[in-house]
Amino acid sequence: MTEATALIGTRESLQRDDRRGSGADPLFVELPQGFVLVPLDEDAWRVIGSALTDDDEVAASLSRLLAVMLGAAGLRQDVPGSVAYLELDQFHQSGWVALDGTVVEALVTDFDGSQLLTPETDWAFNRLLRRLGVRAGDGTDECTAVGLTEYLGEQA
Repeated sequence: MTEATALIGTRESLQRDDRRGSGADPLFVELPQGFVLVPLDEDAWRVIGSALTDDDEVAASLSRLLAVMLGAAGLRQDVPGSVAYLELDQFHQSGWVALDGTVVEALVTDFDGSQLLTPETDWAFNRLLRRLGVRAGDGTDECTAVGLTEYLGEQA
């Protein structure tokens, strides 16, 4: 099972932070329906981990944590519109959706790793993507329609 963490939104909601000066540019993975995905790499997680250690407010607020994640990924923290954080490992998929920087929904789906993600199953990712505005296609779920299933398969 692929382990992945990423932010997903539109190009308007996920923008490079030009004020940060040097540093690597965020990796934007273009997705269907006008969405982009920005993976959170090890360097981003080091920054996020330091923020969690140094600032109690980051650990106490998903909205504050999202701002740190955006900054760690090289993105602007003042997010217009909707953005989702998605996390997948062999035991669960989870995440949250923020509207204008405020987390409005958080979901978790636990599984034993043998269950397949199918259109008949309303997993956390599908519900969060639907909240972002992703539209499922005929015979596909939101993950497949926006290219997330294919992206995760390529990362395996």
